[in-house]
Amino acid sequence: MSERVESDNAIRPSGLTWTYWKVLPLFVLVVAFSTSHADAVCNSIQDVWVQNPSLNFGTVTVGNPKTLTAVVRNDGYPECSYNVSLNSSVPAGFRFVGYGGGFSTLGSTVGVIFELEAEQAGSYQGTVQLWFGQSGYTLTLAGQVVCPSTPTASFTSPTNGSTVTPNASGKVVLNASASDSTGIQRVDFFVDSGLVASDFTSPYTYAWPATTGSHSANAKAYSQCGTSTTSNTNSFTVVSTCNFPTVSFTSPANGATVTPNAAGKVVLSASASDASGIQKVEFYVDGGLVATDQTSPYAYAWPASSGSHSAYAKAYNNCGKNKTSNTNTFTVN
Repeated sequence: MSERVESDNAIRPSGLTWTYWKVLPLFVLVVAFSTSHADAVCNSIQDVWVQNPSLNFGTVTVGNPKTLTAVVRNDGYPECSYNVSLNSSVPAGFRFVGYGGGFSTLGSTVGVIFELEAEQAGSYQGTVQLWFGQSGYTLTLAGQVVCPSTPTASFTSPTNGSTVTPNASGKVVLNASASDSTGIQRVDFFVDSGLVASDFTSPYTYAWPATTGSHSANAKAYSQCGTSTTSNTNSFTVVSTCNFPTVSFTSPANGATVTPNAAGKVVLSASASDASGIQKVEFYVDGGLVATDQTSPYAYAWPASSGSHSAYAKAYNNCGKNKTSNTNTFTVN
């Protein structure tokens, strides 16, 4: 039978409790650290440290986030156990992913994992506070985000060189197309170098309150990532009203008898004009379309066949109207 005895002459170091059990004929001595001593040792920041306190993500492409890990090492006393936590918000553009590894024993490590996932191009940096027990450690995060591409942009109407008339509301519709792998954030419309509107949804269009005269217009597309592209520039003329063009079939003259040239052809000629300009003139022989001419003087060398024929022209102006000329009848020898 054993007997528990408190020693009368035991020397007790400060902060420690000595206890022994008398077991005849063997004495066993048990020594334990007091709670206050263990706390003092384990709360020392020198016992825990970050092996890579600066995480540089380098260059990251939008849509392809990158993860890096800060490694925290426990070099404390064997009896110490630590927990790692975040004690501050994560800087913009970065995301805290989680923890990896154990951390309760001497020499063990834990990974604190972060991701650079910004959807806008630019430089990102900041700090985050790690917390171990009652001590903190500052970790630096930095990286550059770039876009995978630049958008495509095209100003489609009014077309280059065209003449247009405003609609009943006095407006001319501007149209553009745009695309990008990250998506289109917006398209800006410019008339005579001045910003007139922005459209955030496809199809990209704007009903511009038009003024008569000559103008130039283009568009600028912005990707969701932050890059931009300026489109082609189209020049056009706005007229207040659109009238029918004037057109006349001039040759061969009505009632004439003609002889083909050495190539067996008879030249058909017409004149046409309009305030908005002439887009094209069509030539018809015996009711059938035989040629189209887009430049003045308007003419066509027709491969002639002998006999009686009729011919006329049809003129189209730049604001969308057309008119048919007089019809001449002639004979080919």
